[in-house]
Amino acid sequence: MATCLTGEISTVKYKDEKGTVTIYLVIVFMAMILFIGLFLDLARIKVAQNQLRRAANTSARSVLAEFNTPLHNGYGLFATNKPNRQAELDRYVKANLSLAAGQRFDLLSFRYEGSELLLGRPIADPPVLKQQILEEMKYAAPIGMAQDLLDKFKMIRGTADSFKTLNQSRKQVRSINDDIKRVGEINRDLKNNREKMARAKESLASLDRESDSVRGGGSGGTPPGQLKAQKTALQQEIRTRKAAVDRNLAESQETRNEIQAKLDALEKRQKVEPNSSAAKTGSQPETGSLDGTRRSLDQSVKKLKQEAAALGENREQRRTDPPGSSAIVAAEAVSPSSNGDVDAAVDTNLKLMDDIFGLEGTLAGLRDQLFVNEYALARLSYQTDPKGGAEYRYKSTEVEYILFSGMSPGASPEAVRAEAAAKIYGVRFALDMLAYFAFSKIPEDPLLRTIYALAMAAIDAADDTKILRGGGSVLIAEMRPSSANPLAKLNIRLNYKDHLRLLLLLDQDENRKLTRIAELIEARSGIDPGQSYTQLGGQVNVSIPLWFLPLAGVQNLDQGPFDTRIREGRCYISKTVEFSY
Repeated sequence: MATCLTGEISTVKYKDEKGTVTIYLVIVFMAMILFIGLFLDLARIKVAQNQLRRAANTSARSVLAEFNTPLHNGYGLFATNKPNRQAELDRYVKANLSLAAGQRFDLLSFRYEGSELLLGRPIADPPVLKQQILEEMKYAAPIGMAQDLLDKFKMIRGTADSFKTLNQSRKQVRSINDDIKRVGEINRDLKNNREKMARAKESLASLDRESDSVRGGGSGGTPPGQLKAQKTALQQEIRTRKAAVDRNLAESQETRNEIQAKLDALEKRQKVEPNSSAAKTGSQPETGSLDGTRRSLDQSVKKLKQEAAALGENREQRRTDPPGSSAIVAAEAVSPSSNGDVDAAVDTNLKLMDDIFGLEGTLAGLRDQLFVNEYALARLSYQTDPKGGAEYRYKSTEVEYILFSGMSPGASPEAVRAEAAAKIYGVRFALDMLAYFAFSKIPEDPLLRTIYALAMAAIDAADDTKILRGGGSVLIAEMRPSSANPLAKLNIRLNYKDHLRLLLLLDQDENRKLTRIAELIEARSGIDPGQSYTQLGGQVNVSIPLWFLPLAGVQNLDQGPFDTRIREGRCYISKTVEFSY
C-alpha cells in the first residue's frame, strides 16, 4: 500500500479478488430455493388436504347412495345394510384419488393408508325412526290429512257458509225494517206539520177576512195593530211548517231510496250467494231448518217490497195533496229471529264456527304425533285395508297390533282383533250415549234419560262396530229415529280408518308405536332394522412424499403443519367424515 504525500486518498488493491459476488449469490440463491421449497411443500400439503376432503366426502356419499331399495320403496325409509361397506369405502376413495386418464405428472403422489368406517343410528332406534318418518311424511301427511278433513267437513263448512249468508240477509232485513219504521215516523211528523200548517192558513184567512171587514167600515172586535201582529205570527208559522214539510219529504224520499237499494242488494244476495257457496264447497242444497230459514227470509223480502211500494208516492204528489191524504206507513218488523237475544246467540255460534275452522294453528304442536300416526295408516295394514306382499300373521292387523297389543310383543292376531273390536265398540258407545243424552226429548227425568241413553247406545254401538269392521261408515253419533239426531243433517260419516286415527291420537306412548313399527317392518320384509344404518362416520388416511422439508432436516414431526404428522419424509393426512340420511 502506498500513501500519497500530498494528502490525496489512494485506493487499496488486493490480489485474486475475482468470484466473490458469485459466492454471495450462490448462498442467497440456496436460501431462496430452500425457502421456496418449504412453501411448496406446505402448499402441496394444503392441496392434498382439500383433495382428500372432497374424495372422502364423495366416497361417503357414494356408500350411502347404495341404500336398501325395498326398504325405501315399501316404507319410505333410507338406510343401508349392504355388506362389505368398508371395502366399498376404500374402493371409492382410491378411485377418487387416482390420476385422471391421460394425466402423467403427479404433483401429490397419494399413497392410500387405509380407513376406518363406523356405521350408526339404525332405524331400530325410535328417535332415528321417528326422524325418518317425519322426513317421509312432511309432504305426504298434510296432503292426506287435508284431503280427509275436506271430505269430512265439506258439508258442515257449506252449511256454516250458508248460515253466514242467511245471517247477513237477516241483518239486512232488520235494517230495512228499521228504515221503514223511520219512514213511518217521518210521515207521521209530515202529517202533523201539514195539519198545523193548514190550521195556520185557515187562521190567517180568517184574520184577512176580519181585516177586510174593518177596512170596509165594519165593526171589529180586534184592534188593527193586534190583527197585524197575529197575521205576522201566523205567516211565520206557515213558513216554518212549510220548511219542516219539505225536510220531511226530502228525508222520506232519501230513506225510501235507501230501502230500495237494500232490497235490491238483498234480492241479489238471495239469488247468487247460496249458489256460489254450494259451488265452492261442493255441497248439496241444505235441508231442514236451513231451508225453513231461507223460506222465511224470502217471505220477509216479499213483504218488505210490498211495504216499500206503499211509500211510492212521489215528492210532488205529497207536496200538493191535501193534508191527511198521504198514506202513513208504520210497518211492523217482519224479520225472522229479530229478537236481540236470538241475534246475539246466532253471532256467538258463528264466531264459534270460525274458531273451529281456525284450529290449524293449534295443531302445529301435534305435528310430530300426527305425522307418525298418518305414516302408520298409510304404510301399514289394518282390518279394512290389508297391505303387504308376504303372507304373515299381522298382514291385516298391523295398525291394530301397534295400538292394542299392550306391552306384550308377539300377541296373537286373534287377540289383537278382539281388543280392536272392543276399543272401537267403546268409542261408538261413548259417542252414541252422548247423542242420546243430549238430543233425546224423552224421558225428561235425568236419571231415566241416562238409563235410556246407556241402553240405546249399547244396542247402536254393536251395530256401528259391525258396520265399521265390514268396511262401512257411520255418522259421528247414531240415534233412533234418525230424524231425532241433529248431527244427521251434517252428514259427516266416519269409517274404520277414522276411528283408528282417533285412537292413535289418544295413544300417547310414542316410543311403543315406533318400536312396534320397526318390529312390523322386520316381520313383513325380513329387513333387520338393527342392521339398517342411517349414519356413516369414520376416518380416511393418506400420505404424500415431501420434497424439501427432509432436506431441511425435517424427517419426523408429530405436530406437522395443518394438523398433520410427518414420518420418514412423508406427510400423513387424515380426514374425518360424518354423513347421514
